[in-house]
Amino acid sequence: MFSDQPAVSFENPARDPLGREHIGGRLVADVDALLLFWEFRHNVFRNEGPRTVRIPYDVIDSVVFRRTMGLWNPRLILSLTDPAPLAEVPGANTASATFLLSGHSIRSAASTFIKLTEFRRSEAREQRSASRLDSLTKEAGL
Repeated sequence: MFSDQPAVSFENPARDPLGREHIGGRLVADVDALLLFWEFRHNVFRNEGPRTVRIPYDVIDSVVFRRTMGLWNPRLILSLTDPAPLAEVPGANTASATFLLSGHSIRSAASTFIKLTEFRRSEAREQRSASRLDSLTKEAGL
């Protein structure tokens, strides 16, 4: 779960009165994909271990840092073009999820994380475009 790559920690409170969907974890900008490590917190109903979701960079639509009232409620909004990676994450919408950030120096950690994620996302999309162009030129016999 720990890496040298830029990462942000999050803690999303439960949306239900019994607290069954309280999750916490970490988003890590790994070399090949964005890694989402999460687990249920303070939940007596589920005794499950941590889960890992691998999100390829080419399906990331945007990563945005938002704050409410100055430094209160810093959050990271992750939007995807494919909803499949976030299907099992509690609190995730169809193709996006909001993570309430926690920890120290949140703004600088989020800034570094977003910059690296955007860079790797552009590299993945460029690689996908180049491979598509190569396959099209091979099909055309050029």
